[in-house]
Amino acid sequence: MIRTIKRKLITALDIDNCLCNTTEAVLSVYNEDYNDNLTMADIKSYWMEQYVKPEAKADFHKYFLSKTMWKRVIPINVEEVQRLLANEHLDVYFTTATCAENCAKKISFLSKIFTDYDVADKFIRTTHKEVINADIRIDDCVDNLIEDGKSLNYCVDYPWNEGYYGYRGSMSEIVADIERLVNNIYR
Repeated sequence: MIRTIKRKLITALDIDNCLCNTTEAVLSVYNEDYNDNLTMADIKSYWMEQYVKPEAKADFHKYFLSKTMWKRVIPINVEEVQRLLANEHLDVYFTTATCAENCAKKISFLSKIFTDYDVADKFIRTTHKEVINADIRIDDCVDNLIEDGKSLNYCVDYPWNEGYYGYRGSMSEIVADIERLVNNIYR
């Protein structure tokens, strides 16, 4: 009997707000600097610059490079992501649209968490995530969830993506759905 071997499903997993609390850390530093009380619940679209005080807008992008911000970044959804990485039917890539200056920081950060995974080899930095040929996309920014009819899109639930009409949920719900999918495909 000849057995058909199915390839691994390429999975593009966003880093910010999926694997680390970037928005929360940025808001924490910004609020201290500008005596503001902006929360994640206040951010109703992905581009959070529009919610800060006018005098903060021009240099707001610098918070994403700030050492103070990076000291406040913590890992999130670690157990769920470990399940994806351990799944023999998935080939997981860490994706980010960050500034090039942040790549080494993110690789180092993730390598400390996922010690048994070659993070550097599976790291993709691009502001054009649509060029990534993925079977599964997991992201919090709806602009990165490409409706091409080829990819399964999963949107990690945050206030800035409430209007997304596709699959949207917690990372735990998303991983459970992917596991069901993989079990159906590879049984």
